[in-house]
Amino acid sequence: MNSFMLSFAGAMILSGTIGLVVYKLPLDPYTIAFFRCAGGFVTLSLVILATRQWRLKTSSRKELKFLVLGGVALVLNWVALFAAMKMTSISVAVSLYYLAPLFVLVGGAVWLKDKITPSVVLRILMAFIGSILVAGLVESNIHIALGGVLLAIVAAVFYASATLFGMSIQEISSLQTAWAQTGIGALLLLPIIAIPENTFSETNIALLITIGVVHTGVLYMLFFYGIRGMKTSMISLLAYLDPVMALLIDCFILDNHLTGLQMTGVCFIFGALAMDMVLKRLLPGKLSFFVREGAR
Repeated sequence: MNSFMLSFAGAMILSGTIGLVVYKLPLDPYTIAFFRCAGGFVTLSLVILATRQWRLKTSSRKELKFLVLGGVALVLNWVALFAAMKMTSISVAVSLYYLAPLFVLVGGAVWLKDKITPSVVLRILMAFIGSILVAGLVESNIHIALGGVLLAIVAAVFYASATLFGMSIQEISSLQTAWAQTGIGALLLLPIIAIPENTFSETNIALLITIGVVHTGVLYMLFFYGIRGMKTSMISLLAYLDPVMALLIDCFILDNHLTGLQMTGVCFIFGALAMDMVLKRLLPGKLSFFVREGAR
């Protein structure tokens, strides 16, 4: 793996651990999302001041529209996903949410002119089937609310949109991108949050700092650096590290053990990733298929 792939993979692994913090925080999802954005914004502001990266290049100003659109898409993605989880089960919402990599693949082909081959489509479909099995959707008799289903799909579309907007940003640094979009997120979520009286206990403060600094500040820098140097095919595959990490935490930390079908799903996801790595070893000259030319 090169630095772009490692960076994005690290972001997805971190993203998969967010659920553990959210599980322990006695706050509604909108309020957690606000503190995530606000904490990340403050953290990244300090980094920008320390590294003196507050100035934009003249040539980068044409990318400001992608910066703003990406920030709005990220927040709408969170709001739609949280609303979907309120209306239907989390497993249904999350499974449908992981249609996002497929939307990234299609969007990259249409907008960024990335190449799609049958093997790429096969690996993406393997990973998506794996995510359905991992969520336990096949095993459960779940009443599916149509509104929740539609909101989960909308969330996936917004996530894919944020990814594609981020890939269109090449001159603005990943640090500046993450800083601006967390600020946009905090502003958009501020009017709809509700802060209970017991929010600021010592435990909650520690968890809020973690979700702001690690799960937003660090995660977003890794995320935006990674996506600008990769093609949509590899982004779509590595995105599935997120649900796999969440499942491992659920099993080994929260003591929710895997079923046979969930284990099969994990094998599908890692099989899709392993297939990619094997092909690159057999065809080392094809690495450029996964890495965008001219990426910084």
